[in-house]
Amino acid sequence: MSWYVKELKKLTKRMTKECLERLTEVYKQGYTQISLDESISSQARIALNELNRKYSDKFSEEAKELVQKLLTKTNKYSSWQFTKSLKDMLGDKASGFSLAGSAITPEKSEIMKALLFENVSLIKSIPDEYFKQITGAVARSIENGEGLKSLTQQLKEFGAKSDRRAELIAQDQTRKAYNSINLRNFQDNNIKKFKWLHSGGSREPREYHKNVLDGQVFYVEEGAPNEKGKKPEFIYPGQLPYCHCVMAAVLDFED
Repeated sequence: MSWYVKELKKLTKRMTKECLERLTEVYKQGYTQISLDESISSQARIALNELNRKYSDKFSEEAKELVQKLLTKTNKYSSWQFTKSLKDMLGDKASGFSLAGSAITPEKSEIMKALLFENVSLIKSIPDEYFKQITGAVARSIENGEGLKSLTQQLKEFGAKSDRRAELIAQDQTRKAYNSINLRNFQDNNIKKFKWLHSGGSREPREYHKNVLDGQVFYVEEGAPNEKGKKPEFIYPGQLPYCHCVMAAVLDFED
């Protein structure tokens, strides 16, 4: 997760830094309203369009490679942690078990493709959202005559929001990838039940997860029942946005 956060924020910081520098240059040149092509507004619009295209392409190009690295790392770590946990529980008996490791089965491959698509889409949304915000800020700074001073502050604020958005995406998607791959490992190793473990790491925990699901045992193939009236009907730890909960394997030798 730390690695993914760091890599995504490198992209956002590069984008916000260049936008601030480029727009500062436009404003400091002090174009007058002699003609449309020489006005500050037209030059700012040209700069924004160029930067938007540049970073939309850059985020698209780097997103797929970055997410593939994340999934490879997550799969290896999940498989290692899964194997280690079972061996810790079973002790000497673990030698009699043949555990499916980090191999990419057809089922796991489909899960990773879905995770790849979702992650790439979220990463590509970062520059889309950022340029919508700063385009409005540029227009307002020209319309109200506040100029560069006001705009610089807003660009810094929007840059901080983009960093935070990248961080939240990285954290949420890492947890989702880890839990999705863990679930597949449970299925591949014929583990039929899991215990829901609520994480105390969230500032605003879901009360249902904390007070109802925590510590309860559910079937792997079904999942846990979601709150009444909410979709999906059944859920797994880490599936819902910003859920920090995890699942623990339950070994029931009587089944």
